[in-house]
Amino acid sequence: MKFFKQYIFSIICICLMVVSTVSNAGVWKEIAINGDKSDWDGVPAVFVDTEGDMPEGYGDLLSIKMANDDTHVYILKEYSTILDSNLYWWLYFDTDLMGNDCDMGFAPIDVEFILSKANNRDGLTSGNFESCGGDGFFTHDGAYAHSDYFEEISIPIEILRELTPNMTSFNFWLAPDNEEDEFGHYSLALVEPSLTISPPSGDFISTQSFDLALIVENSDATVNEIQAYLNGVDVSGTLSSCNILGALVGGQTLRCGGLSGDFLGTGVHQLTVTLNLSDGTSVTDYATWTVKQNTE
Repeated sequence: MKFFKQYIFSIICICLMVVSTVSNAGVWKEIAINGDKSDWDGVPAVFVDTEGDMPEGYGDLLSIKMANDDTHVYILKEYSTILDSNLYWWLYFDTDLMGNDCDMGFAPIDVEFILSKANNRDGLTSGNFESCGGDGFFTHDGAYAHSDYFEEISIPIEILRELTPNMTSFNFWLAPDNEEDEFGHYSLALVEPSLTISPPSGDFISTQSFDLALIVENSDATVNEIQAYLNGVDVSGTLSSCNILGALVGGQTLRCGGLSGDFLGTGVHQLTVTLNLSDGTSVTDYATWTVKQNTE
């Protein structure tokens, strides 16, 4: 057992002048909209703004982050100044990416969906643009929370898809803040990232050889941290130093080769692994192995 441990364990306008936009692949993550932005740690910005370009009291936007799961798109708007009752904005969404079929006349994108925050109001309104066959504004059917320096929002994906049922990505434009030729883009993460430990749970004989592999799928993020426990003992450091990196389409592998059941010793052993990825997500899997004594 000791040798095994040493060997095997040896991702309309918020009038700000935007200097850069970042087209970003989606991040699959469920975010709690509760005024605590720790869920957003590691999630990259999809839009970045110039600091200090808004009048005092109107919210000087720094960045916008987005993530999604299978039911909601989550939005984090971060500011350099404390938010107050003067804050107002409109966020426009082009969900069909078909040019100006729903032209509002002033936005650089066509508009199927609008999200709005008005002065002196805690909540939001949202709606599908009437000129495109939508129902107009209604009470926002999602969550909203804010703190002194940020706002969190969730939007049900089914509402964004009301006028574009097959929508998998969208452009967005923030007013009264963006230059007319600057807008952001977000592509939904369509499948939840996963981790698979190989070999999976099962029986082994003590003379059986195998490679231990960690298989990450449905994510292009890199591994920032490995947390691993063997029979409740932290073996994260030694597992991190053992692995050989490999690449998959839409994923990656980490492998420790040339092992045998004899390294574990006879009996039942459980390995639990969590990988923290560079996009703020994490994946977990476990395997339970029973090693039986064998003589050849």
